[in-house]
Amino acid sequence: MSIIFVSVPVADVALSTTFYERLGFVKNDDFSNETVSSMVWDENLTVMVQSHDHLKNFIGAKTIVDPKTSVTNVIAVGLDSKDEVIEVGRRALENGGNSFRTDENMPVEFMYSVIIEDIDGNPLKLVWMAV
Repeated sequence: MSIIFVSVPVADVALSTTFYERLGFVKNDDFSNETVSSMVWDENLTVMVQSHDHLKNFIGAKTIVDPKTSVTNVIAVGLDSKDEVIEVGRRALENGGNSFRTDENMPVEFMYSVIIEDIDGNPLKLVWMAV
């Protein structure tokens, strides 16, 4: 089994931890402290919410970009239903983040997706596909 750990830079670890909890993530206290929160979505995906100073330990001489103005990648996560995609997107909006529908050039009965952004602008794509 593969586990994906996505690291995201945030201005306020505590505030961002609350945001991700309200989306349905669960904080893993064993791998969290005041500079990082390990936020578990399921057994395959964990988002590591990290202060800029903490994340700098893992990126060498590179610069952390502002996720509100720049994007380096977008991680897509498959969900079980279109309704679940819509619900998580709604919770992102209600808790200070952003959510917008993406156009996949596919009929919504086959595929539905949104991009959510946390309060710092870090994107996560939520996708449901009829398989």
